[in-house]
Amino acid sequence: MDLRTSGAKKTTVDACNTITIPDKERREQEKHVKAFKEMFSISPECLEVVREFHKDKNDWAELISRFRGAAAGARQTDTSNLKHELNYVLEDPRQSLVSNIPRTESKSNRGLNHPMLRNAIIPWPIRIQINELTTPTDDSEPTPTPAAKKALKALMKGKTIQKKPALTGASDAWPSCFYAENSFNPDDPENGLFCSQFILRVLRHTWTTPSSAIDGCTKIPKICHANGHGQFKVTPRMLGYACAQARTMISTSEWTEKDGSYKYDKMFDNVLALFEADETDAWAVETLEWLQNGVFGVADDDSDDSGDEEGAESPATLVCVALYVSCVEPSFRALLNRSDTHRNFIVL
Repeated sequence: MDLRTSGAKKTTVDACNTITIPDKERREQEKHVKAFKEMFSISPECLEVVREFHKDKNDWAELISRFRGAAAGARQTDTSNLKHELNYVLEDPRQSLVSNIPRTESKSNRGLNHPMLRNAIIPWPIRIQINELTTPTDDSEPTPTPAAKKALKALMKGKTIQKKPALTGASDAWPSCFYAENSFNPDDPENGLFCSQFILRVLRHTWTTPSSAIDGCTKIPKICHANGHGQFKVTPRMLGYACAQARTMISTSEWTEKDGSYKYDKMFDNVLALFEADETDAWAVETLEWLQNGVFGVADDDSDDSGDEEGAESPATLVCVALYVSCVEPSFRALLNRSDTHRNFIVL
């Protein structure tokens, strides 16, 4: 049967491919092919090694199993190390949350259950709604308006006042903590997006050590993920991963694909879409430059010395992880949940 004329699904004819597949599958394939090419452009010599492993089903399965375990362990380390750094979300990170959340507490008091974290995790339009105050008189303090009380009540049930899910991974529903302080403009929703000190601190924590998270560093440490992975350029995938870790920090859930109605795969894909739709777009270029300067801009590149450091993994080794991440299991579970954080390649 010719799929091009069956009418079952819309398909695309590729002159270079005699097998025609539906458009949706084609788009997925193209996404993974792009990731594959990016990864092997860093370490092309690794391709032959991977091909050899792929020839034997048992060897390939063992290789993938080891990658999966190592990557999941690396991601869990990031999540655990970031879990209690809640001061990163504050404008002044040397202060503490009010009310403070002890390190020994579970995450049940985070997310919507904590006033400061609630403001951080919800989108700006809802944040504006629930914080609307009455106009004070001479003898009274401003109080939430009836509309604000109604919006807050709905939010605490996970809904908007229109009875739709309040928190999703949609491109028009970014957590307000993803924005630069006081930068949100409803008429220009990309203004200040991702130029957030919170996101910047998470990136520094992950790539140039936790001690550099607040003030940055003037010299990239010899033992850090940036040096270990030979990665000194902030990319959209690095940003998407940082956003996922940042939101996980302030939510009630542990690392997961879906937090209530919030889908991390949708959020991750939306981050990439903003930058990959047009890589020359002024906003995209300026945002990545701001993040680059904030994470690596003033630091010396110490990568030449990193190969001698004990425990530093080579980019060639991590390319193999990349292959698994983007090609072996082409799904978000593979991309982000089980295999995300051999960080150099999940974030390419």
